[in-house]
Amino acid sequence: MNEERQYTKLSNLVDQTFSVTDVYGYNWQSWDNAENRMVKSNEWQKGFTKKWQVNTNKGHLDLGSGQMGTLLEAIYDPKSGGSALVGQTFQVKSNGKTGMEIRYYFNPVREMEDRNDDSAKDETVLDDIDDQPVDLGDIPF
Repeated sequence: MNEERQYTKLSNLVDQTFSVTDVYGYNWQSWDNAENRMVKSNEWQKGFTKKWQVNTNKGHLDLGSGQMGTLLEAIYDPKSGGSALVGQTFQVKSNGKTGMEIRYYFNPVREMEDRNDDSAKDETVLDDIDDQPVDLGDIPF
């Protein structure tokens, strides 16, 4: 069964999130004005740029080397010394410009850390606070 790949553009993902499901490697691409289509190659050719093939929950993205580096840097783990993109979620922002001047920014979406038992103590302390006014002179600074 040959499923047709659904593509998306970063401009469609601004102010949204996407999750990386697969990274296929890279190829070389160049826009052909005469044929009005993207030409792809497995080897470098003059005028071609490297594009990383990234599958996401929002569709397939072709990312430049700079964008790929930004994603990897955002999730770098100094403890393991690496960055694993698959399974990571990112929020996309832009500088608000269009065309060649647009820049995209990626922020990893971190899951909330599990709360430990000490958090319950903090909540009970907050419940004990009454609504009486506080005299600032009583605070020892």
